[in-house]
Amino acid sequence: MVAFQLSKMYPISRQSVSAAFKEVGNILSLKLGTHSMPKTLGWTMYSAGERIERICKVLNHKDSGVTMRYIGLTQADIDSAYHEYEIKF
Repeated sequence: MVAFQLSKMYPISRQSVSAAFKEVGNILSLKLGTHSMPKTLGWTMYSAGERIERICKVLNHKDSGVTMRYIGLTQADIDSAYHEYEIKF
């Protein structure tokens, strides 16, 4: 079980966060890691129609291509958008 000690206010290590995520993931039968939350935030922003440039800034990425791969945006998603917004004459 995840145990937190609130009496001391010290920064927690990346390893501690990773272990806590792993333990919670095991309880929920999910694969969770330290990048799960930022990835979820990025995907949620993208799904809500937010510009990739803004998501890139929020996630502190210098390249939008990195952000697109990070949130799991595939070529199929991009192709689908072209078809969805295709201008027909």
